[in-house]
Amino acid sequence: MTTRQRNLILLWIFIVSSIGLLAYLESTDSKYFHPVALCMIIIGSILSNLQDLSHYRGYGADGKNLFTFIEEHFFIKIWSILYCATLLPFIIYKLATEGLESGHNGLLFFFGLISLLGPPLVVSEIERYRSFK
Repeated sequence: MTTRQRNLILLWIFIVSSIGLLAYLESTDSKYFHPVALCMIIIGSILSNLQDLSHYRGYGADGKNLFTFIEEHFFIKIWSILYCATLLPFIIYKLATEGLESGHNGLLFFFGLISLLGPPLVVSEIERYRSFK
């Protein structure tokens, strides 16, 4: 494993653990949410200044735009079609009828966003990881 691969893995561990911690603190209505969020932003900005993040332009190892990236990956294309045809109408209906005031609908919105953007981001990061040899 090269140094760039190690740095990429550490960056993603930090991002995922930060999102998990902030989601937990938000769901428990903790008074520590804002200070922890501020610390995460400060640590993230320090880490981003220490690393070369120039490879984060576009998707995949070649830095393609999103449309080209999805066109080249058949399973992501199928996922996007199935998501927009099945899951997205349900999420829109729930949010339109009940709004974001309910805590469950906020989580539903977050789940919908992650389930749409997750597969292209994961495949893109795997391609970046493999290109860092």
